Amino acid sequence: MGIRKRHIPWLKYCPVRYDICKLVDGTRTTAQLNIERDTRAAILMASDDDEYRELGQLLHEVNGSVPVSMGHCPINAYLFQVWSVSKALRVFADFRDMAMMTVFDRGDECKPSELGRIDWTKLHAKLRARIMASMGTSVTVLGAGEVDYNDKTGLFRPHHHVFIAGYGPWSLGRFKFWYPGEGTCEIDHLPTLRERARAMSYALKNIAYLHPFDQVGPKRCNVRLHPREFRSHMKYLSEHDFRDFLFCMNHRLPS
Repeated sequence: MGIRKRHIPWLKYCPVRYDICKLVDGTRTTAQLNIERDTRAAILMASDDDEYRELGQLLHEVNGSVPVSMGHCPINAYLFQVWSVSKALRVFADFRDMAMMTVFDRGDECKPSELGRIDWTKLHAKLRARIMASMGTSVTVLGAGEVDYNDKTGLFRPHHHVFIAGYGPWSLGRFKFWYPGEGTCEIDHLPTLRERARAMSYALKNIAYLHPFDQVGPKRCNVRLHPREFRSHMKYLSEHDFRDFLFCMNHRLPS
């Protein structure tokens, strides 16, 4: 018996409500996504490695704006972003208070060649245990896992953007205790729909840049990874369903 493929609900999804195209300024256009796909294809096909060239060829051979159902296709990633943000905003719509925190453990860092060893199931389980120890079991949580690259250390950093609702007045501070020093970004409170949509869109972008944690404010610019690390990241994404990176507590996004 063959292995049953997972249903991919975002490829033909059109949000009736909570559309990031209407809620978030600067969402990428079809033309921009096609340019990005061509750029990724060119970087991958310029490699001496057959595996990278094959991944690039898969992007290069697609006509028009048809998504490739693999994680390294930017059109596929964008459609997932539209779907997942729309579904998540529905989950959190009834909560007046909502907070976002970005957290990571220094011990989870890895070399580019070790990206395939990241076990998101274990990382989600660790996050769940810390949330339960800090906030109890009744909070509603969405965790979006991704990696970024620190060119100061040459390591990728798996981390979670965590969206929390239904928390007590002191629980966010207790949760932050698990991530000392550089292990956490400041808590952002997200009272409005547009703020939530913008934050979730960022968290679910599935793109790695240089130093995203070090750049803040309106002058922040996104810098593409160097080709060697970029190809490693594209291979890593190609091996995953985007839902592998999601952690949900007290709700489920449709699968």
